[in-house]
Amino acid sequence: MTKHTYIMHIDGDNFFVACEVARLPHLVGKPVIVGEERGIASAMSKEAKKLGVTRGMPIFKIKKEFPQVTILPAHFDLYQHYSIRMASIVEEYSDSVEHYGIDECFGSVRLEIDKNEESFLEDYIRTLQDELTKTLGISFSVGIARTKTLAKVASKRNKPHGLCVITEKNRQDILAETPIESIWGIGRALSKRLLTSRVGEAGTFVALPESVVRTRFTKPTVDTYNELKGIQSIPLEHSSSHRKSLQTTRMMSPYSSERSFVFSEISRNVEIVCSRMRAMNLKSKKITFFIKQVSYHNDKRSIVTDGREVELELYTYNPSDIVKSIESIFNQIFDSSKKYRGTGITVHDLKQTNEIPLDLYNNQENKNKKELYTQVFDHLRKKFGSYALFIGSSMKSIHSRNKENDVRTKNHPYEYNLPLPYLGEVF
Repeated sequence: MTKHTYIMHIDGDNFFVACEVARLPHLVGKPVIVGEERGIASAMSKEAKKLGVTRGMPIFKIKKEFPQVTILPAHFDLYQHYSIRMASIVEEYSDSVEHYGIDECFGSVRLEIDKNEESFLEDYIRTLQDELTKTLGISFSVGIARTKTLAKVASKRNKPHGLCVITEKNRQDILAETPIESIWGIGRALSKRLLTSRVGEAGTFVALPESVVRTRFTKPTVDTYNELKGIQSIPLEHSSSHRKSLQTTRMMSPYSSERSFVFSEISRNVEIVCSRMRAMNLKSKKITFFIKQVSYHNDKRSIVTDGREVELELYTYNPSDIVKSIESIFNQIFDSSKKYRGTGITVHDLKQTNEIPLDLYNNQENKNKKELYTQVFDHLRKKFGSYALFIGSSMKSIHSRNKENDVRTKNHPYEYNLPLPYLGEVF
């Protein structure tokens, strides 16, 4: 028996909506969209799509034409939690994992197969799919093949909640049915170029002589060509060792011109991103924050983003340090005559606590010791809820988020206690 390396691609079905519906089980099978805070539909359930709701459709139009649709705001931190948990489950079935996007990841695994290859692989990914669905309560499509590009083709093939195995036996038949424009790595301009050359399917593309492909196309396209032929040319990027930043954002509805409230939203974002850093044992000294302003000109609305970067002397995961460092800069750029619709915080240059270089006077080491108390706070939040402890500058944001949750839980419980490992705070 010979071992072979296979690549799995795991893709969340209607991921943002699915995460919300998992928390609101009374909405299962109902038309649901996410995007209330943006004023447009950014994600839709399959039931909403069947009604005719499309991505980017204005909320006011949806309310008028499809009153039966449930409209929810986005909770990107919630989706990030599901994404991290998804990848952690995939890691149990893989030798290495690449976190490719918030709703998808790749897994590489070496398997020794002593029976029918397609049947064995289908059983393998079905077990993974079942565990994902059982644990997270949402649907995933899974594909497996010898390369990343073929695994992507496989996961798309039978959505939603699909399974597909591509082996050398069925590869050509599947590619013959796959439009060239749907191939990962084939952009719009390249697909048009191929279509004008009567290359409409992936099967036709891989049938081209290699010499022609190498002469006419760039290296990334040659890599895609080889991948479709079953030759691994695009390696997995091991995301866990390359994580360089974390971000938390929050949209405000209604818009606000109140300085203390907008800063409170930033403060709460800082608390959330710091809790995620602590959960991953990461620290940062480079922070970017932004505020999104609503601007009107000739009755046309536009969004203006104003961001600033702050660098601290020492690495930290303490929200108080970060909030203090950005407050004066925030006060300089905030304009109370404007309305603001969103805030965000990004921490860069992340390092594991044990990888942070120490300084001559042991300032970083002393700071690391002093910050251990924040882990006690995390334990209390885990036990008594995210709002059990928070810094004072976040109070207005906390009250706003509590009101939002109270409205949503008035008739139906909005449960945020799905059995997930503690990965930092959500709201």
